[in-house]
Amino acid sequence: VSLNDLAATIERAVALGRRAAAQPWEGRPLQDFVAAPEPGRLVISEYHDGGSPTGLTMLRQGAWKYVHYAGGHPPQLFHMESDPGERQDLGEDPAHAEVRAKLQDQLSGVLDPEAVNARAFAEQKVKLEALGGAETVRAMPSFNHTPLG
Repeated sequence: VSLNDLAATIERAVALGRRAAAQPWEGRPLQDFVAAPEPGRLVISEYHDGGSPTGLTMLRQGAWKYVHYAGGHPPQLFHMESDPGERQDLGEDPAHAEVRAKLQDQLSGVLDPEAVNARAFAEQKVKLEALGGAETVRAMPSFNHTPLG
């Protein structure tokens, strides 16, 4: 399951009507997983912090975790059953090229990680400028997030 499932879970708990998930990555009520677990379910997560040099998109399916870094950075690939601590990065291992390509294709079927990252960083730039620029934000006493690049 993922955070994407929380809205559907709350809607089910308070008896609001909700359409069924049409795509494998859409949120589902956690109550459904009790009766019918989905161990091979596709889960996607994104990170696009304004202080990071690049954003990332993670896809988890079954035993595999694939991480796509925007901007041409090498991907990461982990087999979560044999390596739950993510100590052996198989992202550039030629022996895992087929798995890596399959997961990249699945990710691309849901979203374009490069376009999403470009949009997120462009929106952050507009917000940063609206706040007076990087130096102004850094000087804010309540600014406690990742440092700006």
